[in-house]
Amino acid sequence: MFNSTLCGHVTTGTKLERHLDMRTNHNKTNTFSDQRHVVVMDVTPYKLPTDSAVRPGYGKLGRPVNLKANFYKITVLPRHTINQYHVIIGDGSRLPRKLVEKIWNSKELKDKLGSSWRSCVYDGKSLLWTKDNIPDFFIKVNIGNLKREQFTEFGIQKTTTINLQTLTEFVNSKYALDPHILNGIMFLDLLLKKQPSETLYGFMRSFFTGENTFLLGNGVEAWKGFYQTIRPTQGCMSVNVDISSSAFWRDGSFLSLLLEYTNSKDVRNLTRVDFNTLSRKFRLLKVTCKHRNNQERQLSKKVYSIQGFSSKSASASTFVRKKDDKSETISVYRYFHEHHNVRLQYPDLPCVVVKNGAMLPIELCYVEKGQRYTAKLNADQTAKMIRFAAQRPLERVQQTEGFVRQSAWDKDPYLAEYGMKIASSMMDVSGRILNTPSICYGGNSIERPTGGSWNLRGKRFFQPARTPVKSWAVMCFTSTRKLPTVVIENFLNTYVQTLTGLGIQFSQKKPPIMYADVQANIEDSLKNNYRKAEQVSKCPPDYLFFIVDKNAPEPYGSITRICNTMLGIPSQCALSQHIQQAKPQYCANLGMKVNVKLGGVNTILQAKSNPLGNIPTLIIGADVYHPGVGSSGVSIASLVGSLNLEGSKYTAISRSIPRHQEVIDDMKDVVVHLLQGFKATTGKIPQRIIYFRDGTSEGQFKFVVEQELAELKAACQKLSPKYDPKVTVCTTQKRHHARFFIKNKQDGDINGNPLPGTIIEKNVTHPFEYDFYLISHPTLQGVSAPVHYTVLHDEINMPPDQFQALCYNLCYVYARSTTSVSLVPPVYYAHLVSNLAKYQDSTYDDTASVVSEEIAGEAVNPLLEVSGKLKTKMWFM
Repeated sequence: MFNSTLCGHVTTGTKLERHLDMRTNHNKTNTFSDQRHVVVMDVTPYKLPTDSAVRPGYGKLGRPVNLKANFYKITVLPRHTINQYHVIIGDGSRLPRKLVEKIWNSKELKDKLGSSWRSCVYDGKSLLWTKDNIPDFFIKVNIGNLKREQFTEFGIQKTTTINLQTLTEFVNSKYALDPHILNGIMFLDLLLKKQPSETLYGFMRSFFTGENTFLLGNGVEAWKGFYQTIRPTQGCMSVNVDISSSAFWRDGSFLSLLLEYTNSKDVRNLTRVDFNTLSRKFRLLKVTCKHRNNQERQLSKKVYSIQGFSSKSASASTFVRKKDDKSETISVYRYFHEHHNVRLQYPDLPCVVVKNGAMLPIELCYVEKGQRYTAKLNADQTAKMIRFAAQRPLERVQQTEGFVRQSAWDKDPYLAEYGMKIASSMMDVSGRILNTPSICYGGNSIERPTGGSWNLRGKRFFQPARTPVKSWAVMCFTSTRKLPTVVIENFLNTYVQTLTGLGIQFSQKKPPIMYADVQANIEDSLKNNYRKAEQVSKCPPDYLFFIVDKNAPEPYGSITRICNTMLGIPSQCALSQHIQQAKPQYCANLGMKVNVKLGGVNTILQAKSNPLGNIPTLIIGADVYHPGVGSSGVSIASLVGSLNLEGSKYTAISRSIPRHQEVIDDMKDVVVHLLQGFKATTGKIPQRIIYFRDGTSEGQFKFVVEQELAELKAACQKLSPKYDPKVTVCTTQKRHHARFFIKNKQDGDINGNPLPGTIIEKNVTHPFEYDFYLISHPTLQGVSAPVHYTVLHDEINMPPDQFQALCYNLCYVYARSTTSVSLVPPVYYAHLVSNLAKYQDSTYDDTASVVSEEIAGEAVNPLLEVSGKLKTKMWFM
């Protein structure tokens, strides 16, 4: 019940002044200036807080522990006053990175800046810093060559000065976060990047040497490098350094890469390949052109960007060539033979078409080194990448320290220029290991996990499905030859017996088994399965069971979409390989999912381990899903809300939002739905709301508070003008690079990782805002990745010990696990909901050749609605 209008601004003045004005407005609105909304509500608007939540103190519970963190203290900050300039090139439009580098390294600009050029720190876009005081200027720079000159304007204008000593005041909680501080941190970050960016392959804040690569297959290889960034921490600025792994295209012969990518053993097989499909995969890949008669010399120094492939072979592809003032049509094959004395070995292959329209023979193209592979890795590549990236903690420490030595900060000429010094050893940090909670199963069974894990042996669910399973059916999506009926029946005997032991009762123990016709419409197959269950048991099915051959988007996506939206019935899928093995443990794992899908509750926290106490509290988890590279579809906002007083049962709802939008607008009605669901199932009105929000960066915190919290408050007032529950907003982040390592063996697990329950809220956290790192899960492989919790708004004012225990203890009641999980479950559930909701998007396609972008004001296709029959069941598990 509100209207949204996009905000804008009018620019006036000179060209440079207009761009300075745009920069100022951009800084005010951070990265969402194109997505701001003025919200006009039909209730009294909520008065927004002016600041983020300030740390209320430190927790005291738990056993103290000493750790090392991959942070390196900046011992000496630059003492110079730093001058900041706004940069404008040409008309101010965005330029390719290579062109900007050419302009920055031009003779004209070097001559103009003189000795100051080397000490300048330029972000490659619109900001420049230097300790020198340079007068404003505009000059013309030649971006062509000596034969064909082409000029563009380059200008700078001073905007402010930065005294970096204010950073010392900031990290000691004596100075507030403002643009002055942010610009100072940005300057230090770019100063630190300047040296490695000149000698290594880099993107964002990660740098790679390109050595010791690991083949992932299909022309892709894994590289290991390091990540570094400047972070404000308690009492000092520091450098966060971590190991970074990424996939890159293998450099060298493009023909060899094509053979690998298409799994072709012979070049002749490439003539049968669909090059139209390959055009999407290799578009914008950079290549040079060399001929085999002179491999040491490129035909030109130019690097070409692939746009696609010719529709004809090199011998049949022609172009018009001017020779002796005459025009003639010549084939690519003949041209290279006459002009370069190269007779192509494979004239039947198509040509590479590059950006300027030229056609280059595939066999003469060579892939430039250091190009990231940005598409989604396939299952085999992902498994190899995980093995490549996984390290034991001690290895991670040694490799991190090795990269720090390689960086040689004490010899960095740019750091020396500004007098900046960084410690060479990791920071020591203090932490605590929180007490392990106790969890309740049925029959008053109490479990206190050890090392973050336990088992279901001898246990019954706290609240099994209330009614026996009277009707269900099984559909198999593989052949009777591969999975005979007798094998399925053997599995089902074990399955029913195991679930009965966990408390789920079955009136129908021998469901009908059907085999799906792979040629038939899947919707018809599922409806037939539904009808078969109904016919055999004389009542509608409670749920449907499906056997699939592999873990793939289909038929899984269609099964969940049809069952959740059309049939309004829970579904459960299982892999055929597990059906053959018929292990009770696997059946128990399925049982945990099935029980909550049927409305049961697997486990709850024991009363003494539940920080919620007796106060009715609605817990909300929220996450936003964005389509990946090469996928079409909308972005999806998913929210889950608790349905019991213990915070272990949830309902869920999803909404489509414009593609790539991160802020969840128009969420008032969704929150109303969650509030009504809590009251309907518990009989109580929430006195408190805890909102866990995932997927936001620090630059987006402001918008979570200003827009999403305001929507949440508006939902409460919509139910009743007098309804005003206390609200706490907390973000969760996993995509950070903070890692913690034990100093004493007794403080870690068998692999050397910190124990579950390890919390860090001092030393490397924010100087004064309310945040902490929490390792809540056992780590079976690699190095523990803590979750970073940041409280943005806090009306409930739980003591730190109580709120931290809530975040940790809830990780033990994730419905489909017998280990504590790494992330607070409401957020975990929101992830699951989003991953399923993409199948409710009619425009979703992960193999789309052309990915449409949302246009401002364009209507966003709504998702298919989940059936109301499932609203009190955790159908998303």
